[in-house]
Amino acid sequence: MNWRGIFAITLKDIKSTLRDKHTLFWLVVFPMMMIAFSAFLWATPRSPETLKVGVVYQDSGIQEYAFNATTIVYVMKEVQIDNQSIFDIKEYDNLEDALKDVRQGQLDAAIVFPEGFSKNLTLGLPAHMKIYICASDAYRVQITKSILNAFFREFSEEITNARIEYVPEEYQDYARGLATPIQTNVEEVVPEAIATRRGLLGWFTIGMVGIEFLFGGLTSGALAIVSEREKGTLRRLIAAPINSWDLLLGKTLSSLFELAISTVTCILFGLALGAKITWRLTDPAYWMIILLFVLGGIMMIGMGLIISLVGKTSKGASGIAMVIAYPLMFLTGLWLPKWILPKTVRIIADYFPLTWAIDAARDIMIYEKGISSALSVLPWLTLTTIVIYLVGTLAFKYSMKQIA
Repeated sequence: MNWRGIFAITLKDIKSTLRDKHTLFWLVVFPMMMIAFSAFLWATPRSPETLKVGVVYQDSGIQEYAFNATTIVYVMKEVQIDNQSIFDIKEYDNLEDALKDVRQGQLDAAIVFPEGFSKNLTLGLPAHMKIYICASDAYRVQITKSILNAFFREFSEEITNARIEYVPEEYQDYARGLATPIQTNVEEVVPEAIATRRGLLGWFTIGMVGIEFLFGGLTSGALAIVSEREKGTLRRLIAAPINSWDLLLGKTLSSLFELAISTVTCILFGLALGAKITWRLTDPAYWMIILLFVLGGIMMIGMGLIISLVGKTSKGASGIAMVIAYPLMFLTGLWLPKWILPKTVRIIADYFPLTWAIDAARDIMIYEKGISSALSVLPWLTLTTIVIYLVGTLAFKYSMKQIA
């Protein structure tokens, strides 16, 4: 193996990369743009939702009772989170006008208080109401249902507790059990790492590293031969005192250097925006991340080498790489969380080797889970990398023979 020739090829490609503005854009500017967009779009705390709710009073005896439907509406108007009203109430004289606005999307929901509602509410009888929800937006429907159900459940519990106060003390627990047979205490436990803007931004920053490996590895492998051929340098390289193995290793090292530039750019820019990314020099878990990234890069380069079998020109090879990379960007859990994906598609994210490396890096650098996260995926990642790169090597050798 001619190491002098290998490093000469590597240095040649590195100099070519540093002079190519187009390549530098994808290695440096593009990941910075994506991380900045993530910081603005997803890692920024969202304000509470305000629902537009129409109210229709069909209860003719509403004024006969002090505690009536208007009391509920008054409380709804007063409910706020972070000084923002949750309900924007509009009263209607009839149901037809309210339903018309619901159908046109001007209201998220319409609440109808029927005849006898206030009487039943006051006398302790079941007080029924009807709620119509605009179903034009599936996401908005879930939000509307959740907010309204939570409000009326809490309101009902407060009424129950107020009524039980009039029951003799020795029977209050029994009465509470009849009113609410199952009482739950639900508390949300959010992983500390992603409960804040810093954690979310760190998650997307490491994800962007994976995206660069996906696109950069596939493209550099796919262009390993055709780019040299189109530049007119391939014949000279073949005639030089190096073999195809030297050429392949030199190309691989230069590609890993490009990915290293992109990785450092992503992490430094993420940190500059305030991302939570930890690194402990004395902890071996963090040094394992470098090994995971190297294996992930070699694996993607190997996939790119396989693509080079069908890509006869630079445009063709890079086009095929893009066609493969773009769907994988969204289907592998690198850029979008796995839980967003349908179960059938989630299989791709669970078994895509590069995702193993990126998830392990997130576990260590963001969740601070320790070296076990890396060790659990390292054997399988190493095996798949060796297999894919060997297949890519065979593809590279075959393409070189075709040219020769």
